[in-house]
Amino acid sequence: MAKIKRKVKRTSGTSMKSNQLSKLKVGLAVGYFVALFHIIWAILVGTGTSQKLIDWAMPLHFIDMSYSMIAFNWTTAIILIVLAFVVSFIMGWLFALIYNKVNSY
Repeated sequence: MAKIKRKVKRTSGTSMKSNQLSKLKVGLAVGYFVALFHIIWAILVGTGTSQKLIDWAMPLHFIDMSYSMIAFNWTTAIILIVLAFVVSFIMGWLFALIYNKVNSY
């Protein structure tokens, strides 16, 4: 009988078990997702609608506190978005690492 050769598709030059998560892909997905919310928040602050949203949302959580939004600043907005992405990427990467360790047992 002739042997049948199967081609194995490899991801990024390395093989992975089918039940493992890619740390890079999970990190990027979580990072982009959280950064998107912070982009939306920066837009709300820039357009002046964030105060109305907070005034509506806080009482829904039984929170009553004195606060006000400060003036929009591009540098602060960019730092917010980049920092949110980096921290979320790390959290997603760590999640995939822990998941793969727990799932390998």
